[in-house]
Amino acid sequence: MKITLNIVALGALAKLGSFDAALPTSATASPDLAAAIEKIIDEQFPWKKIALDHPAELGSCLRSVPVRFEQIKVVLQRRLSAEEITRAAGCLGYALTETLRGEELGEPRVTFPKGACGKEFTVLVFDWDSSSSIRSCPDTHRAFEVASVYVPHGTRVRTTNNAGPNTRGTRLVEGIGEAPSFWVR
Repeated sequence: MKITLNIVALGALAKLGSFDAALPTSATASPDLAAAIEKIIDEQFPWKKIALDHPAELGSCLRSVPVRFEQIKVVLQRRLSAEEITRAAGCLGYALTETLRGEELGEPRVTFPKGACGKEFTVLVFDWDSSSSIRSCPDTHRAFEVASVYVPHGTRVRTTNNAGPNTRGTRLVEGIGEAPSFWVR
């Protein structure tokens, strides 16, 4: 695994007296360095688990989910296939778009860690800026409530053929049959 880090040395640029000077700005990091950087990030910016079983306060923007976050982690209790990963990402992206009207959800970083008993599970990490929502009072809690239904069961069943012939009674994205847990930071 090869990771490239972009480094800007402002002190070195200031000494040259110009920000147009050509300096090398990337270096290749070893997997050990990448793991160390990831550990530092995890310690400084820990993940917050989203508790969907606690109802949010009525009439308030304050929810159990922070309004501002930049990453989403989805944890599933088994190893997903590539197709299932695509469907899970599609369901989450649809829930976020439907509820928050923010930026599109990009491709996830996927890992398959093993639990204490040796069973593999799936972790999907998405970069997603919650501040991109166009809602004046974004309901991030509701977005994850919707996603917690869509990921296992699929998006809503279409009631019309507006999406094309014979689309009534189908789903845009099928679910994966597995309930996720969500984390943000």
